[in-house]
Amino acid sequence: MPTFRIKSEQDFRTRRLPPREHSLQPQLREIRCIYCTEVKPRPKKKGEHIILDGLGGHATIFDVCKECNQWLGDNLDIEFLRNSHIAFYRYFDPAIEDGEIGKIQFVPSQYGWWDAKMHNSGQLEVKRQVGITEAQWVMVGRIDQQDELEKVLAELKGTDPDYKICVRDIDKHQPARLVFSSGKRHLIRARSNNDVQRVKDAIKKGHVPGKPMEPWELEGTEMHVAISTDPHAIGRCVAKMAFNMATAVFGAQAMLDSAFEPVREYVRGNNVIEVPPYVLPDGEIAVTLDERYVDNWLDCERGGQPRGPTTEHCIELRKVRGQLGAIVTLMGGCEQFVVTLGPLDNVATEKLPVTLWCRKDDDYWGRDNWWMLNEEMKRHLERSNSPKR
Repeated sequence: MPTFRIKSEQDFRTRRLPPREHSLQPQLREIRCIYCTEVKPRPKKKGEHIILDGLGGHATIFDVCKECNQWLGDNLDIEFLRNSHIAFYRYFDPAIEDGEIGKIQFVPSQYGWWDAKMHNSGQLEVKRQVGITEAQWVMVGRIDQQDELEKVLAELKGTDPDYKICVRDIDKHQPARLVFSSGKRHLIRARSNNDVQRVKDAIKKGHVPGKPMEPWELEGTEMHVAISTDPHAIGRCVAKMAFNMATAVFGAQAMLDSAFEPVREYVRGNNVIEVPPYVLPDGEIAVTLDERYVDNWLDCERGGQPRGPTTEHCIELRKVRGQLGAIVTLMGGCEQFVVTLGPLDNVATEKLPVTLWCRKDDDYWGRDNWWMLNEEMKRHLERSNSPKR
């Protein structure tokens, strides 16, 4: 299994973490995955990112099988990056162009509300859709999409396909409308089942509007942005980054020890305790988090003054309450998490503390990840904060 040896402080000061493909040790054809613990083929190209790729992380480990890597990315990383409050940090960070706020947003117009997506590039994309008002159809989308929309509507005429249905009695589901997906299964959004049937009937009869779409400007439109997420997914994803970091430093064999099974299952979503919510004095319902592995990040005191959202992130492996843990600092200090991974018995404690720092907005460190001893990090911060001559 490829590993990296930490030799001296000089190595941390002058050398960046080499790619695992360039390891002097022979490449293994099989690995024991640190999450499912099964023996699987070693990933050929795509490793598991230590700091999430969507946060700008580059360093990877190859001790996670292809299936677990894909599942964690589709079910945990995306939830963390798009549906949690982290999505807003990414959206307002000009250095991050890829990604989006995952949950659908709604924008108002003179005709009602329409589905939209917020992209990290700063663009607000109004989804292709057609609304059924009392008197007419309203086609929504870019003007150059009109022919495409009319073609799809013509294909749907006389048919009764299996639509996805979303019925909620809220203002944002007015007018009742058909939202076109990139695939074949389109979405009907409405306030009642009667409205759903009205949309279906209109589509089946093929009342395609014969006039061009009337343009309206989004500029100056008041946005009502909302997100919803599983709060446990945030802690699980942070614990995963810390666990990946520990694997890179101590090796997969150490992290496969049964002592780390609880946190491994927590990351996989199989060991989460649902704590009942409680009512605050003002009557508001508060979320109670499972704090066995990640401290309550809602109440976490942040060290120092955050610089504001950046692509600077840091994972520091250290002793936390007598166990192996980590301090995970994201977005230039805007978010900080204290993680407990497990006992120190089977890890090389002489390597602690050790830090992985991902920083894109500093020319000195460049666009990569670096390992640093804590003393070297302190010296670098002193150099960065000292007045330039």
